[in-house]
Amino acid sequence: MVILQAIQDFGNWFWGIPILILIGGGVARAGDVLFDPLVEHFKTYAFKSCRETPIKAASLGNDAGIYGAVRLIVGE
Repeated sequence: MVILQAIQDFGNWFWGIPILILIGGGVARAGDVLFDPLVEHFKTYAFKSCRETPIKAASLGNDAGIYGAVRLIVGE
């Protein structure tokens, strides 16, 4: 299953101790279909020191790129 492979790959990308994991873009719209197995896999295979790291959907979703482009054009 593609989602399970993506979740396993996701867990392999992390090193260090993250304080928060944000999932953005269209994939975040998958909701519990993505987040439930992702959290379970992360808590099983992550280092003990970071197993309680929250995994959340980014609030901007697909609009993040638009906000970034506007900021580049307008400036800070």
